[in-house]
Amino acid sequence: MTIDSGTIDSGLPGEWLPLDDWPLISIHVILTAEQELLTFGTDELGMQGGEQHYAVWSFETGSGQLLEHTTATDIFCSIVTTLGSTGELLIVGGDARPLGRPNKGITDVTAFDPETHELYTHPAGEMHYARFYASALTLPTGDVYILGGADAHYLRAPHAEVYSAEEGATLFENSGLFEGEQANNRWWYPKLYMNEAGKLIGWYNYRPEVYDFAWEEDLPAKEIGLLPFISDNSSPAILFDVDKVLTIDLKGKLWVVDISGDSVSFEKIGALFEPIEGMRAWSNFAVLPNGSVLITGGNDRPNEDESFEKFTYDAVTFDPDTGELTRSDPEDLPRLYHSSSILLPDGSVYSLGGGAPGPYTNLNAQRFNPEYLFDDGGALIEDKIEILEAPTHISAGDVFTFSVDRPLDVSRVTFIKHGSATHSIDVETRFVDLDFFVREDGSIVAKLPDSTSLLTPGPYMLFALDANETPSVAVSMRLDMAEASEGDLFSHLILDDPALDALFDAPELIVDGRAAGVMPAEPADPADDPGAAEVSEDGTAITLTGNAWKSVGIRQHITADTRLRLDVKAPDVGEFFGLALENDGVIDRGNMLVLGGAQNVNRIADRFSYTAGGGVQSYDIALGDYFAGETFSRLVLIADDDDDASSDVTFSNIRFLDGEEMLLNGAPVELRSFDEEQDAGSAVISGDGTSVTITGNGWKRLALDAPIGEDDWLSFDFSSTDVGEIIGVAIDGDNEMTMESIISLGGSSANSSFVNTHRNYNPGRGTVHYDIHVGALSPTWEDDLVFVVDDDRDGSGNATFSNITLESRQLFDLQGQMTPVLSYAPRQDEGVAELAAGATRLTLSGNAWKSMALPGAIGPDTWLSFDVTSDDVGEMLAVGFDDDGVLNNLQKVFQLAGEPTIDVSTDFNTYVEGSGARHYAIRLGDYALGAPDRIVFAADDDADGSASATFSNIRLLEGPPVEVDGVVCGVFTHAGTGDQGAATPGDEGREVTLTGNAWKRIEVDATIGADTVLAFEMSSDDLGELTAVGFDTDTSLSTGKLFRLGGSDGSLVGLAGETLYTGDGDMQRIEIAVGEAYAGTFANLVLGADDDEDGSGAATFRDIEILNPDDTLTSHGGTQDSAGARAFATASGVRLDGNTWKSVRFDAFEVDADSVLRFEFRSDVEGEIMGVGLDNDDALSQWRFWQIAGTQDWGRGTHDDQYAIGEGWEYFEIALSEISGTFDRLVLAADDDAGTGVEAYFRNVAIEGVGAANDVIELI
Repeated sequence: MTIDSGTIDSGLPGEWLPLDDWPLISIHVILTAEQELLTFGTDELGMQGGEQHYAVWSFETGSGQLLEHTTATDIFCSIVTTLGSTGELLIVGGDARPLGRPNKGITDVTAFDPETHELYTHPAGEMHYARFYASALTLPTGDVYILGGADAHYLRAPHAEVYSAEEGATLFENSGLFEGEQANNRWWYPKLYMNEAGKLIGWYNYRPEVYDFAWEEDLPAKEIGLLPFISDNSSPAILFDVDKVLTIDLKGKLWVVDISGDSVSFEKIGALFEPIEGMRAWSNFAVLPNGSVLITGGNDRPNEDESFEKFTYDAVTFDPDTGELTRSDPEDLPRLYHSSSILLPDGSVYSLGGGAPGPYTNLNAQRFNPEYLFDDGGALIEDKIEILEAPTHISAGDVFTFSVDRPLDVSRVTFIKHGSATHSIDVETRFVDLDFFVREDGSIVAKLPDSTSLLTPGPYMLFALDANETPSVAVSMRLDMAEASEGDLFSHLILDDPALDALFDAPELIVDGRAAGVMPAEPADPADDPGAAEVSEDGTAITLTGNAWKSVGIRQHITADTRLRLDVKAPDVGEFFGLALENDGVIDRGNMLVLGGAQNVNRIADRFSYTAGGGVQSYDIALGDYFAGETFSRLVLIADDDDDASSDVTFSNIRFLDGEEMLLNGAPVELRSFDEEQDAGSAVISGDGTSVTITGNGWKRLALDAPIGEDDWLSFDFSSTDVGEIIGVAIDGDNEMTMESIISLGGSSANSSFVNTHRNYNPGRGTVHYDIHVGALSPTWEDDLVFVVDDDRDGSGNATFSNITLESRQLFDLQGQMTPVLSYAPRQDEGVAELAAGATRLTLSGNAWKSMALPGAIGPDTWLSFDVTSDDVGEMLAVGFDDDGVLNNLQKVFQLAGEPTIDVSTDFNTYVEGSGARHYAIRLGDYALGAPDRIVFAADDDADGSASATFSNIRLLEGPPVEVDGVVCGVFTHAGTGDQGAATPGDEGREVTLTGNAWKRIEVDATIGADTVLAFEMSSDDLGELTAVGFDTDTSLSTGKLFRLGGSDGSLVGLAGETLYTGDGDMQRIEIAVGEAYAGTFANLVLGADDDEDGSGAATFRDIEILNPDDTLTSHGGTQDSAGARAFATASGVRLDGNTWKSVRFDAFEVDADSVLRFEFRSDVEGEIMGVGLDNDDALSQWRFWQIAGTQDWGRGTHDDQYAIGEGWEYFEIALSEISGTFDRLVLAADDDAGTGVEAYFRNVAIEGVGAANDVIELI
């Protein structure tokens, strides 16, 4: 097969070296304590099987050897980890292929001696369970925990076991989950990680549950959370930082899973780069010395080669400090199933293997040099920091010393456990940043964390990094379970000094967004720093008292534009206070910036003056004026007071900038020049940071904290008095102008390459609000927001951009039109919006003001119909209309609850907090609205942001609204001049009252069959000349299709031939067998209250339904579904009458973490058991059923009595992750053995979050 190789000279960061031949496919790879790679998995031809050979490659010599495997155990698709108590590498399980049972588990335990390279059967014996595709990791005790995989019969190995060097395997009999299930890929290589607190956290594939697996004693696993995404065995995962796991879901989204607490939390980072738009299956992770993660390989379709663009050759680096993803140089070959990657001691990464099976047989490996290994000119750095001496054995909690050739260049020390990778997981890698300082003799003192769970036994690499994050070549140190013995080499480097321990037990201060430990400024002589430091709870401020000199670690290169910003408060300035920058733990007073105090000291400048007791003062110091070109590793904070040690100084909000700051999404972001050859203008940021005015020929940019996503919207207010040649915005990623990236708002220069969909601004128009769906216009990897005021002609162009937000937005289904939910009046809107029920329910929380574009113009007969629910109305719940997005110009606000804070209409101020769903119908034509283009929803709560409200069933209709079959419809005039009356909606939208001489039609588009029934309730005190109902195909009155309900004119008979209404003013239930009279398709349901004589006739119609027998529902539960029970289909759902248990079938699916059942329910009569369930047969199953109402208790019990009988429609969402299994039918119940006359309605029933694509099954 010919492979289209990636290009080495790509111009992207990093570099792939030429391919290296490898003697086998490296399905498994581990870095040994001897800094050698052990790899195995196939034979020399790349065929499955690990019973013949394995390979060892030396980092020191750069060469390897193929060794003969003599144990007769096939270690293909096993797992290898460190047996911490002995230093052996333990290989668990493998393949029963030599026994004639390929891809089934074995009980064998094999060991590898890193010093002798011998592979042998471990003398402590076999496992209790045969395992193939199991996971294993080293415990704090040095033993190995083993979980999952397929057994000898291709069933799941249900129980965990712990393997020790002395006692062999101990079975944990209480640890079993899902015993006896087929060993499909949900049990293969489960994700498994030890957190700092000693909890063993993990999850299986295609299952949402996250478990705390007991390992110290035999106890059942404890569920501690649910994944918000789908993870499978092709999803890569690695523990990249303390208690943080990086993984990719089946949609190609990166997630960080925080496993630090008693429960788990999740942060979605975003999607990877094109061309991989899907899952990036079988990609690999490697944690780098600077804490970033290198992502290599993968494919949109697991292990398939249907199209080359589905592969990814690009390496991508994830920076956990910023959340940024950086595309790097492309690899030569696809790395798919059975590939791996691993960090090497020099900071490079080996990418190996792939195949057996697969479209490529990769008997090769390729080495990647990350960007930090190159200088600014692109040359490989030769003169790296060199570690000269370090301990060979060490223990958690040790303070130790090591030496390097250039100690003053060390800005960071990291400690990384040797990796062990296979099948896209790494079970061994652990990353820790170490606190350190440089002593006067040039030696470096560092401290390991105390936790033996964070630092599990095994070999680790110690890296020393310079200010550019270029790492040294690492030395390997074996972390033992006990203190190093006297006989260990370099054991004298382990320090036992309580004073040193105290130095490292320090609080952390956040500088420039990063937390760093606070230490004495000159730790070589702590006596020079007798003062105290206290860090605020949020880490953003530090208070120095007494005579204090403290320092924190930074990594800051100073350019000509670098500025230091901070706030200072000093009730007592002491002798002097200020800052200094240094590298070596020895303060150069020539690098001091004194901010206040009376003492005359050697300093750069004394213009930074502070008056004692002057409150908080902000500083903006141009560091580039003093230190341009220099790099510093420590920031020193000083409150000097040798006199009486009374100084009291607080430093806060410390950050380094290379430009001015303005607010984006309410947070400060640097504003910089864009394309310096093009940018000749100036920018002035307002005092509050919310706006920037650009004049001249100005191009400015804001660096975004994450790439643009497909759902991102840019929102801002804009004004200009001279639009110049081009005014607009752009999304860019390379600091070079491209016409296609410019979103033009106006200007004299028109170009078809621009995005011109928002080109509508004319000078002097005033402030205009823009909402731009940039995610639909921009490639997802671009990460700069650019403001354009181009005017090469005379430089007179100007523009002000203000209230700028860039956020992911959701699309709301407003009468079939998907419209984005936008922030309204950004300075007022501080809340969030969530959508549900197929994006037809809008929930606002916090202090929220949101808007949506109207689907059409507002006319004199337009009605707004909606439901609202709130348990906390805050200061005001409201709806309104607007045309410019400016709060002060809001054209009309209808207050629903609370106290008005602006000029509002109180005509509908009737909602009572906590009263459930309430319906509103507002005739907009009665109010002067102007010509609005958006509707606004508000849950205003400036006081405490606790307000919450849900708006649903939102409709704009050209007539009064009324529900027919649970669908809100408009009521229109019928019969032309024959209609002289009115229609008034009422009772939460369930009824409409006709008065005067009224003939009305409701657009229903109904199909009448032989069994169709028209059902409704009706009341009337005056039937006039004729009260009637019927169907029609046009707007002309046709009595031949009418049914007489009553009236004084006997000549107007209609089809019924008799008076159907006999209620004498009371509400009466009427059912008309329309199908017995006529059939066909009809556009209109006609309601008449005819009274030409005096117009006094009136009739109220309620709960109108057009019912047809529902053949899609089948009987469920055997005799429990009574013979007389009926099920009807309505326009929006179903109605169950009598003692009814029904089910509806669908394609079988397996419940996962994202699966949700949603529906709406209504009933005026309470039965015994009312609710919904899932099933896979026709027998009743209590534990798969959710009861929402009823006089009896039956079902899971999690939603009991949540419906209040007679309160109209109520919306429900049920997380199906409460249960597990595969289901193919929905169960609906209106159990009524007592015969109370139950009529139960279900509508808008759907299951969301089905399968890898998060599909939706629309059921009813």
